[in-house]
Parts: sequence; structure tokens; C-alpha cells
Amino acid sequence: MLENGILLKLYALIIGLIVFLLLLCDFNRKKKSKNSNKIDLIPNIHIQIKSLKEEKNEVNIPKYEKKFPKNARLRLADFIFKLLKTKKKYNENLILELILLRFEIYDYSFQRKIGLKSFRKIKANLLDNFRRIGVVNYLLDLIRIIHGLSMIKEKNFELKQYTSQLYKQNITLGLTRYSLEYNVAEIFDFLKKSNKDFYLKRLKKKNLYNKDGYKECSFCGEIKAHSEFSKIRNRLRSVCKNCFSIKKSINNFRKKLFVFNTISDYEIVECSRCQTSIENLPALEIHHENKHHKLVSWRDIQNKAKKDILNILCNEEIIILCTNCHLVVQAIIYKKYQNLIMNDLFLLMSEDVIKNLVYNYYKNSSSDYDASIKRQIIYWIKKWLILCKVYDGKCIGCQKTLNDLELPSLEFHHISQEDKEEFKWDKVCNLSLKEITFLLKNEKCISLCANCHQLIHSPNFYNYIEEIFNSNKIVNKFQKDFKEIVNNINNFTFKRVKENYIFNSENWLSKSKLCILSLFGDGNNYTINEICQILDYKRTFCYERLKDLTERKFLKRTQKREYKYSITEEGKKILVFYNNYEDKLSFFNYFDFGA
Repeated sequence: MLENGILLKLYALIIGLIVFLLLLCDFNRKKKSKNSNKIDLIPNIHIQIKSLKEEKNEVNIPKYEKKFPKNARLRLADFIFKLLKTKKKYNENLILELILLRFEIYDYSFQRKIGLKSFRKIKANLLDNFRRIGVVNYLLDLIRIIHGLSMIKEKNFELKQYTSQLYKQNITLGLTRYSLEYNVAEIFDFLKKSNKDFYLKRLKKKNLYNKDGYKECSFCGEIKAHSEFSKIRNRLRSVCKNCFSIKKSINNFRKKLFVFNTISDYEIVECSRCQTSIENLPALEIHHENKHHKLVSWRDIQNKAKKDILNILCNEEIIILCTNCHLVVQAIIYKKYQNLIMNDLFLLMSEDVIKNLVYNYYKNSSSDYDASIKRQIIYWIKKWLILCKVYDGKCIGCQKTLNDLELPSLEFHHISQEDKEEFKWDKVCNLSLKEITFLLKNEKCISLCANCHQLIHSPNFYNYIEEIFNSNKIVNKFQKDFKEIVNNINNFTFKRVKENYIFNSENWLSKSKLCILSLFGDGNNYTINEICQILDYKRTFCYERLKDLTERKFLKRTQKREYKYSITEEGKKILVFYNNYEDKLSFFNYFDFGA
């Protein structure tokens, strides 16, 4: 009986050993299958990017993983901080290897901390060749941020200074400065709660300097007198008056961006006429298509809450326009008399002749004569002449000409605000052209389109653009374009304006000279004898007219021996202008020509 019991025990042990060996083999087989999908722990990122570009040139590999889970970021930050405490020497590659190992071996305790969804999402991105580089770069930046926090020896921690230092070193997590500051603050607060050894303290408003009538501003960090701080509920604000206005304008720009994103029917917010993009946010405005439905403007509602602004604007017919297009739409008189205002022949005329021409033209063309409209037409012509002669008819900032822009969109800008004294177009337009050009040069004014003018006069936008937009592409594009505008303005020099008018009170063009010019309209060249035979003029009479026309550069000599004459481009302009008139006699009446 004893022998049978011993044998049974031996058989049971053997069977147990066989089952154990089978289970062990199955476990090893599963482990090998997992290792077949194994990724490199610390890849050489630059070599991998090159190999991926060789395989597929069209794919844009993301530098950072943009949609990184918040819970995973905070838990990983805690894990990195504890690793840094245990390691004596700092080695970011070793820490990265340990983090990737957790995802590699499916560490269940680590998975519970991060969360199942976020763990699977990061794991899938690591297995994907194109997204893997973004995740690795994100983790490296996260390690560097927490290492920087652990190295700070001062107890009071200034968040803005630290984020600005990170941004200068290109440790950004693929975010803008404002969103990076927000994420670092979240990490800081989480490390403070979860770790007792984390001794840093954030510099709060209560810890700011406030003694002997002086106080420290929480925004700029400067110590100022109490008079430079406004009061709220019988207490001084933590921000000085200047910084409060800056923060208010930043919030208004953010509201404007939010409202335009919700109002626009398209995915990209832009001007509905010229497609000016959202990066020029100060130059984008709201335009009411029906004036009768207009109840408010943007200035009236910009200080209200976002919901209230949207409720007000939903009841009105609104489109988004840039400042250039908005000014053109509102210039009614310019659109009506555009062909008269932008006539090339006005460049050859004096101011008195232009006034007579406009007076006669407007008097004959319209039944209801209005002197104010005549004055406005003359002001538009003066503006066009000054822009063409002094600034070559273009915006100095973006270098766009009047072919791309329209006359109402061009404005005058003072380079330095110290020289700004008298020049305002509404006050100066009554003066003569000589006096206006003198004031422009004396006060150092340049021509800018309304979009560039709005950007230059909004310093709170271009200084704090990173706090308004969450996209690095938009920020970088704007900064590049804005630098070009500023460089073009700084490099501008005034040129000398020559006033050689062909038509003025002293030099008049007679009918006989015009008849001689009309002969050359077909493009042929003629001698004096041929002109005398065709027009039945005497030789001396014809010679005097030809001499005057050549001096004014309407005609030129082609051959010296035969004395043949040909027409110039300025002569062609006069013929074109003359041929456009239906009533030929009105041409001479407008200019007060002689016989």
C-alpha cells in the first residue's frame, strides 16, 4: 500500500512538471511574438527622418505629437521627477529608455496610472513610424522641463521667466509661449500635490513687494508707485495701469478671433473679397451689408462677453472684410467718378487746369450741381497725384502698387510720432500740391495701405502675438512678413519731385499744334514740306509750331538730313485723351486753349 502511494505521488509530480514546462514554452512563444513588434528604445531621430523621406517624399513628418493626453503628461512628469531623484547623474536618453520600456512590456501599474485609453493611444503612436518621432521629441522636451524644475534652487518660482528661458532654448512641446506657460503651470501644481520633496513655491500675488508706497506689478515685474495702480473694491490691482491696458487689448484680440471663427462660414477665416488671412487680425473688420440693420460697431461690443457679442451679431447681416476692402466699399464718390479721378493726363496738368476741368465736367454730366461733391473729387485727384509723384503709387510697407490696391485703401503714416504736428489729410487737402508735399517731407510721412497701417499701430498685437494664437505657423508667418514691412519703412528715402506741367495757364496748346499732332496718329513720319502740303500751312508758321512741339517733347526728329519728325509717348497720351471726347469743342473749352 505504501509503495502504491509513493508511485501515485511520483506520477503526480511528473504530470505537474510536464504541465509547467508546456506553460513555460507557451509563455516564451507569446513573448517572442511581442518582441517581433518591438521598437528601438532610443532611435537616432535625424537618420530615421532621412530614411522616411527617401521612402516617401510627400509625407510631412510631425516634429511633435500635438494631441498628447493631459493625464498621461502629468503622470509621466511625476514618473520622470522620481527617476531624477534616484539617479545621481542626469542622462535624458536613459530616462527616455526607461519610459519606453514601460510601454514596451505593458507595465500594468503604469498603465493604471496613465489610463487605458491614453496608454493605448501613445503605444499606437510609438508603433507608427510617422508619429513615433513626434512622441519621442515630446518626451525629451518633457524630461528637460522637469529636469530644469528640479535644478532650481530658489524657493520662489517665477513661471513666466522659466517659460521664456525654455522658449529661447527651443524646448516648446510644440506649443506657443502662452500655452506652454499654461502646461508648465499644470505640471508644477501636480508635482506639488503628489511629491512632498518638491519644495518649490509659485510666486503668487500675495508674495509681491508692497511697502512704503511702492508695489511690484505681477505682469511686468517692475516696482512702481501706488499712483500707477488703479483700484478695485478699495484695493490696488496686482497689475499696473499700463499692463492692465495691455492685458485688456490681448483679451479683446482673443475675443475677436473667437467671434470670427464662429461667424465665418469657411474653415479658414479671411477677408471675403481679397482673402487677407487671419494672421493680420487687427486689419480684419466687420462690415454690415445692409446699413439699415446696423445697430452697433465692433468698438461698442468688444468689451462685452463672448456670448453677448455673438447674440448681438447673429441678428445683423455681417461679412468679414479687411480694412483695405472696407474703405473701398465705403468710398461712394470715388467709385462713381473713378475714371475721371485716376486719369493719367492729370500728371501733365497744373492744379488750376484740373480744377477748371473738374468743374466743367461735373457741371455738364450731372443735372443736380453740388459744390461739395466737386470738392471731394478734387481731393481724390490731389491724393492720387501725390501718391504717384512722391511714392510711385504704392504702399511702402508691403510694396503693393495701385494695380493691386485701390486709392481709398492708401493712407499717410508718420515714421516717428515726435514729428507729428499738423499733417492730417482732412485738414491738409484744401492746400496746394506744393504745400502738401512740403508737409509730407517735413513731418516724414509715408504712404501705407490701411492693412499695414493697422498692424503698425497695434503694438500689443505684434509684441504678444504668441499669447493670442495657439499655432506656431501663424506666429512665424506673421513675424516674417512684419519684419519685411518694418525694414521697407526704415529703408525709405524721399525722391525729388519735378513739376514740369504741359498744361498750365502760361503754356497753352493751340488748335494748329493739335492738328499737326493728329497727323502723326497713324504712326508715320513726316517732313516740314509734307506737313505744309497736307494742312495748307506756311513754312514759317509750321516751323514755329514744330519747334515748340519738339521742345515740349511731343515730337522728335528721326533723321537729321531730311528733318523727319515722329510722335513721342507724351504726344500719344494727348491724342488718346482728345479722341475719347465725343464733343471735340469741349476739349478746348475745358483747357482754355487758344486758336
